[in-house]
Amino acid sequence: MDKQPSISNNFLSFPGCKACFARPCEGLRFGRIFPGKFIFIHRRNLGFGDKGCPFVPNSFNEVHELLRDVSLQKLIRSVNDILFEMSPMEQLRINMQDFVDSYDDFSGRIRFLSALWDSNVLGVVCVPQFFQLDRNLSKWLLVNESLDYQMRPDVKQQPEEKAAVTDSMVQQPEQATKITEMKDEKKIEKGDFHIRLNIDPNNTDSQDDTFTLFSTDSAKSYNKVLTVKDDQIPGDSYTDLSFIGLDKSLSYSLKISLGNGGQSYLLIDNKPYGELHG
Repeated sequence: MDKQPSISNNFLSFPGCKACFARPCEGLRFGRIFPGKFIFIHRRNLGFGDKGCPFVPNSFNEVHELLRDVSLQKLIRSVNDILFEMSPMEQLRINMQDFVDSYDDFSGRIRFLSALWDSNVLGVVCVPQFFQLDRNLSKWLLVNESLDYQMRPDVKQQPEEKAAVTDSMVQQPEQATKITEMKDEKKIEKGDFHIRLNIDPNNTDSQDDTFTLFSTDSAKSYNKVLTVKDDQIPGDSYTDLSFIGLDKSLSYSLKISLGNGGQSYLLIDNKPYGELHG
C-alpha cells in the first residue's frame, strides 16, 4: 500500500475515510476475521469514501471471486441485505425476478448483483486478501486478541490442567440440568426475516391490519404479531417489517389479517427458514 494509515481502535484514515460517514468497514471487525469476508451495503453508504479504500473491490469480477465458494443460503442472505436497502424505484428499475428463475438459481442471483453493481446500487466491503502484511490494517481489524487467535490455524489451544475435584465442584442434579439446558440454547442458530408488503401504512384502512409470523412446530415456539406501526421504512407506500430472533431450524407461516372485518389469509404457509428469503 502506498500510504500507511494512522490508526486508533475506532478509526482509520485512508484517503476518503473522512468522507465515508457510514464507515461500513466497521462491520468487518465483528466475528471471525478472514481474507475475503464481505458485507453487502447500498452504494450510498460509501459516499465518496471508496477512493483509496482497501476494503472496496475495484470491479465486479473481484466481487464474483468473493462469491465463488459461498453457499446458496449465504448468497440469498447477502442479496436480501441489499434488497432491504433499495428504494422502491430502484426495485422497480432492477427487478430481481427478471434475473432469478427459481429458488436455487445461483447464477441468476449473481447476474442480479452484477446489474446492481453496474447501476451504482451495490456496494461491497471486504477483508483484503493479504491484510496480515499491513501491520496497521491488521491491528485495526483484529481489535480483539481472541479474533487474532481464531484467525491463525497454526495456533493450537493448550489443554488445561485438571484441578483436583472438591465437594464445591461436584454438580448437583439441578445444576447439571440447568447447564445442559444452557448448552442446548447456545446450539440454536438464530436469524431474522425482512419482508416488504404492498400495503400502504398511511392508508386509514390499513391501521387495524395485523401480520403474524409463527413457527409451525408443535410448541409454536415463535409467534410475533406486527402492525403497520412497525413499518421499518417510513415515507413510502409499502409496509416493511422485520421479524427477529427466528430459529433457523424451524418452518414458518405468515398470516395477514385485514382490519375492519376483512379476511385473513396465509401469505406464507409452512416454509423452512432458508426458503423465506427466496
